[in-house]
Amino acid sequence: LIHIGEKQPAGNTKGELELKEVLIHQFQGGQLAQRIRATRGRVRVDEKERKYVFDLFDVEVQNRELEKSDPDTGVLGGMGRWYTFSAGELSTEVPYGRTEKTARRLKDNELTFNELWQNWQARGQVATVDMNGTVAELKYAGKPPTYPAPDTVLQVLRSGKRVGKVRTTATPDSGQLLSVLVTEGELKPGDEVRDVGKQVHLHGQFAFSCACLGFMMVGIPLGIQTSRRETTVGIAVSILLVMVFYSFLLLGHALVDKPEWHPEWIVWFPAFLFQGVGAMMLWRANRT
Repeated sequence: LIHIGEKQPAGNTKGELELKEVLIHQFQGGQLAQRIRATRGRVRVDEKERKYVFDLFDVEVQNRELEKSDPDTGVLGGMGRWYTFSAGELSTEVPYGRTEKTARRLKDNELTFNELWQNWQARGQVATVDMNGTVAELKYAGKPPTYPAPDTVLQVLRSGKRVGKVRTTATPDSGQLLSVLVTEGELKPGDEVRDVGKQVHLHGQFAFSCACLGFMMVGIPLGIQTSRRETTVGIAVSILLVMVFYSFLLLGHALVDKPEWHPEWIVWFPAFLFQGVGAMMLWRANRT
């Protein structure tokens, strides 16, 4: 994973870029193994070897002692220590992706119920945060634990309020900690990490199913009270009900970044509202 602060063409040299604030993360088995930080540098593409060649200056390199599981007990070992050294110049090569089409990450509305349920259950906890606050490790419970998919944005909660965001980069082996990039906020060990977006979408699917009952309960008394000549009134009421329902669905998805407002319950409001109003209208129609 490569992050570049600024880039611009390298003078008259074709195919090269001058870079500032370069940060390169290299992963191994789903764990962050090395981090290279440079204040400036250059990059060129070696099309024959299919790789990027970085020439970096004022470099700080951090290597990590990876955790390994014991072959007999399966318990993770190693302290995960970081070893840092500085260098005036450093050249490194990063291969770029193959030309074959990679699998597209599915959107929330393309996932099955079981997949949504598994992602909703995948709730992690911040185990460690590096000294720079840019990389954290998450611990997931379960046997085997359920990890979020790579390149997924997760919300970080502390006492029910969002304090930051992280992004996954790879899926580790079962039982290992998940290394993520901190994209927003200051994390602390013990913070809860979950995918609020998938939680809201899952609740929205249930609310959509229950809304049919609410539509029916409102539609029956309206059909009794209005005559055939008042079809325009029925059409207008139907459109209004649908607009109210979908507006609350959109509101719930828009409030994903505010989990303290419980957007997963907001999507239920129109279903309960229609059922309550429909029950009252049926009661009044029965009295008349």
